Amino acid sequence: MQISPMVCPIAVDGLNSVLQDLKLASSNLAQATEVLNEQGRAMEAKKLEWAAMSDRIATHVATATDFITLNVGGIAFIKPKATLLKHKGGYFHAMLGSGYWKPDVPVDSYFLDVEPTTFHRVLAYLPSGELSFEGLNAWEHRQLYVKPWIILAWKSQKMR
Repeated sequence: MQISPMVCPIAVDGLNSVLQDLKLASSNLAQATEVLNEQGRAMEAKKLEWAAMSDRIATHVATATDFITLNVGGIAFIKPKATLLKHKGGYFHAMLGSGYWKPDVPVDSYFLDVEPTTFHRVLAYLPSGELSFEGLNAWEHRQLYVKPWIILAWKSQKMR
């Protein structure tokens, strides 16, 4: 049975209004769905990029020697690779995993242009997770405080 607009004009107007609202909602939903689909495709692409980067990092880390020589201001520090990599996402993890830094030849060491008199504290920090500033003067304190490995290690600990 059809409702004649002449018989019930208020009901027909109400239904037309509801129909227009449904069409608008349907259009908005279709647009939102397309935006979500595009974001999903972008996320999948990022996941693939991340997986490829993670594979490259793992390959670079695996091929690094078991003991790493660091030339710090002309002084050689030799540490196990595992110690330097203890803080994932830290400075040494980036250095060994990125593939961008290569040891200097002929001594096969990584040159770090930092103060060697305080650097041993960084190396002591890696296995223990504790950085001692005890006995340092203000200049020595600043040498440790502003270095990227301390900042990255500190951030990685805060995120746990």
